[in-house]
Amino acid sequence: MDFYALTDHEWQIHPEKPQEYLGLADEYNEDGRFVCLPGYEFTSRFYGHRNIYFRTSGGTVINATKSGGRPTWEPEKALTPRELWQGLGKTGVKFTTVPHHSSATSYPCSWDFYHADYDRLVEVYSCWGSSEYYGDFPQGVSDRYQSLHVREALKRGLKVGMIASSGGHDGHPGNAQSPLTKHHHLFHHLGSGRAAVVTGLAPAVRVWWTPCGKDPESPTPGAHGCRCARHQGRL
Repeated sequence: MDFYALTDHEWQIHPEKPQEYLGLADEYNEDGRFVCLPGYEFTSRFYGHRNIYFRTSGGTVINATKSGGRPTWEPEKALTPRELWQGLGKTGVKFTTVPHHSSATSYPCSWDFYHADYDRLVEVYSCWGSSEYYGDFPQGVSDRYQSLHVREALKRGLKVGMIASSGGHDGHPGNAQSPLTKHHHLFHHLGSGRAAVVTGLAPAVRVWWTPCGKDPESPTPGAHGCRCARHQGRL
């Protein structure tokens, strides 16, 4: 494992100690060997779950319920993704937001709320099962909305990279691999949508990255490339 981020649900984080929680990433980070990104999970019953990752310390934890506490069933009390992005932006710390199990009926993530600057990645696989397309195996622990799978987002023209996460919150991360072993390098690539995901055994491949939102070009000698990144775990 080359990198990791602890992404507990925001309502499980003490509201008066967000910096203590996010600071754990700095405590265990070893630039050049093992990168720990500060992060948490935004958990809305109305707008879905998004994993939030910060480039450095100094971010904040924003609850999906305006009054705090567990996720609300009352829509007027739920924070919208736009309000989330605005709140995170006030810190001045760069961040990226990753829609999580987008098609799960218990916590669906509507593609009507998409920000090209922040939603640069989407989770396509976790212990919740596959969110790639309707009918894909395994379905996971939830029923699925056909219109909210990742392929549907791509059909709408959304530019997103793909990752997989453990999603279990049980202390058993997946095998997240990257040749980038410094905070700013790793975050830059993830924030640009430069990620690949496999389940099971990783093939031996070389990947030439094209930033999301740009047309792909054929790789040329000396082009920027990266060995296969097995993003099987929570970032």
